[in-house]
Amino acid sequence: MSFSQFFKNVELISELIDHVKILINFQSEIRIWDAGCGMCHSTYMMAILLAESIGMQAYTDKVTIIATDIDELRTFKSNAEIGIYPKSNLTNMPNDLVSKYFEEDNFYYQVKENIRQKVQYKRHDLLTYKSVGSDFDAIICSNVMHHFSPIEQGKVLDMFTSSLKSGGMIFRV
Repeated sequence: MSFSQFFKNVELISELIDHVKILINFQSEIRIWDAGCGMCHSTYMMAILLAESIGMQAYTDKVTIIATDIDELRTFKSNAEIGIYPKSNLTNMPNDLVSKYFEEDNFYYQVKENIRQKVQYKRHDLLTYKSVGSDFDAIICSNVMHHFSPIEQGKVLDMFTSSLKSGGMIFRV
């Protein structure tokens, strides 16, 4: 896995950040749901880019990210919660971001606590059509909808829509 896995769907994350930058001035809390997050590479990249964009204080005070995945083999949760990735995953990442947001071990990098503490990982099957919450300002759903039939996609999108706060947005690929 390369750094590109952390930067998957950068355009999507950039659009989400633009949305959050507007909301941050008017709301006391920003709620984001990352549906189909896998091992949280993109989730943590989104969190890091949010912290860079709105500032660490605003990120810490206002942002909550719920990251979900079906995780059928139940292997993602521990890795996602502790945010540990092999050094090879970050070889192309700018050194300033690595030193600012990761702690180094012999063979691994761990996402720093100030980023991890705002990410809550939950095991969740989107095909239950049950939300993990409500009043989300943004739902990001990348690289998961293509696994579903058109009917299932419609039901999942309906569930997402009912989970959004008024003015909330769905970002998907």
